[in-house]
Amino acid sequence: VTVNTADAIIGGIIQTGYTGSILSDEVGVYNVTLNPDTDFSPSEVVDIVINVSDLYSPPNLIGPPDNSYSFTCTRWSFTGNLNQARRTHKAIKLNDGRVMVIGGADVEGANYLTSEIYDPATGVWTYTNNTNFYRYGYSATLLANGWVLLSGGINYSVYPNEYVTSCEIYNPATETWTILASMNNRRVEHEAVLLKNGRVMVIGGNYVDDNNNRINLQSCELYDPVANTWSITGSLNHGRSESKAILLNNGRVLTTGGEYWLPYREGYITEYLSSCELYDPVTESWSFTDYMAIERRDHTLTMLSDSRVLLSGHGNGSDTEIYDQHTKAWISG
Repeated sequence: VTVNTADAIIGGIIQTGYTGSILSDEVGVYNVTLNPDTDFSPSEVVDIVINVSDLYSPPNLIGPPDNSYSFTCTRWSFTGNLNQARRTHKAIKLNDGRVMVIGGADVEGANYLTSEIYDPATGVWTYTNNTNFYRYGYSATLLANGWVLLSGGINYSVYPNEYVTSCEIYNPATETWTILASMNNRRVEHEAVLLKNGRVMVIGGNYVDDNNNRINLQSCELYDPVANTWSITGSLNHGRSESKAILLNNGRVLTTGGEYWLPYREGYITEYLSSCELYDPVTESWSFTDYMAIERRDHTLTMLSDSRVLLSGHGNGSDTEIYDQHTKAWISG
């Protein structure tokens, strides 16, 4: 879409004379480019009203008769630094709007017990209480009551490394971690999804057994936060680690891709997966659904406003795919 003219409201002052273009991914996300852009600072929020032509592309940008549209454009800006540099951590948005980062490791791979909370009102990170266990490759899930559940992972602080079944929960009101019932199986690099009934399902993963064999897990478990119990549910048709899963609007769970460990010579190699499966909470069973176009692991899944699922990352460059839960099919994004 071509921008014929654009008026930008900058610092409360209307400025005119901009031209540019709009690119759309046709799922409701627009990338607006204005020329010249030298008037905009990196941290500025800019309201613009534009006049456009070429409304046939994309077709979903058809609107008012005068072809004028209003957008609010934002750019990235720096905010307060973490108190502790960390990688491979988890981040959870709490119900009060703050963001919590949990655990992780330093550049040498040493695990952290520390957690921090970011306040968007002040831009400041503050330490909260430590977790009870060191863990890497664990899952973190925000429960319906606003508490945060951690499950499984691997403890790199001991040798040999310990693959754990332990779980704990964080109460934002008291800023405390409490140890919970343990899972039935050790697992790392698994996925976790909050179901509509308030229970949490952990999916797949892997671990190394006492004989140093890498075990791909097909097993899945359900956590009941009211009873504080774990129970086995239906197994995947294909073991997978570092897959991604998402709760669909119909209550089913879609799990996508991941990796599978294969014995090779004296060790193991990983096979990336394009297969996907659907979990039915009524029958507690998994069934294959349409395969992705390419193999992916450690990618992202995002629920769109029209209930389709956008998949991106860890494939061929910038390739994206979209899953339609009604047709159970993937299309190119």
